[in-house]
Amino acid sequence: MNRTRTFILSLLLIGINAGVAQASWYDDYDAGVAAARKGQWQVAVQKMTAAISGNGKENDKTRTYGAIFINYHPYYYRAVAYLNLGKYDQAVSDLEKTSGPGEENLGSVETLMQRAKSKLDSGSEPAQPPVPSPQPRPVPVPLPVPVQPAGPSIDSGLRQQVVSAISGANSSLTNARNRKANGSPQYQQAMQALVEANQRSGNAKSNDDLNTALASARNATLLADSAMAPNVPAPTHGPSV
Repeated sequence: MNRTRTFILSLLLIGINAGVAQASWYDDYDAGVAAARKGQWQVAVQKMTAAISGNGKENDKTRTYGAIFINYHPYYYRAVAYLNLGKYDQAVSDLEKTSGPGEENLGSVETLMQRAKSKLDSGSEPAQPPVPSPQPRPVPVPLPVPVQPAGPSIDSGLRQQVVSAISGANSSLTNARNRKANGSPQYQQAMQALVEANQRSGNAKSNDDLNTALASARNATLLADSAMAPNVPAPTHGPSV
C-alpha cells in the first residue's frame, strides 16, 4: 500500500515538473520576441536559446497549453539577433533552420540570408550605427549697427519765435483784407513772404533755416501793414523788404 502511494506521488511530481518545464519555453519565446522588437539583441539570443532548449520545432500553430496556439519561430528571431550582433555564421545557421518570421516580421529570410552572407564574404565587422561626432555650431556674428550722425540741434525758443511771427503775419494780412487792400502789390508781396516763411519753417533742419523763416514772417507782417486799398495814399515810410 505504501509502495503504491509512493509510486503515485512520484508520477504526480514528474507530471508537475514536466508541466512546469513545458510551460517555460513559450515564456522565454515571448520575452525573446519583445527583446527583438526593442532591439535588445543579446537578450533576444538568450531567450530564444532557452525556448529552443524547451521546444526546438518551429510551427505556425504551436500549442502552448490547453487550447492556446502561437506562431512559433525562435530560429528566425535568434538569426536576426545574431545578424545584428555581427555573428554572421550563427545567423546563417539559424536562417537555414527557420521556416519564416513569426508574428513580428523583421525581414524576409532571403533578404536576411543575403545580408549575412555578404557580410561573411566581405569579412566586415559587426554593423554598428556610427556615432556622429559633435560638430561645432557656428557662432552668429552680430552685424554692426550703423551709427546715425547727430543732426544739428534746433533751438526750441527760436522755433517758437517763428510760430509767433507767422501768426502775426496772418493777423496783419487779415487786417489788410479788412481794409480792402488785398489788391495792392504790398499785399501780394506779403502773401509770398508768408508762404516762404511757412515752407522754411516746416522744412527747417537747422537754426539758420529758422532764422530765414523768421525774417520772411516779419517781412510779411511789414508788407501787410503797409498795404492800402486802391485810391488810398500809402504812408510816407515804406516797408523794408
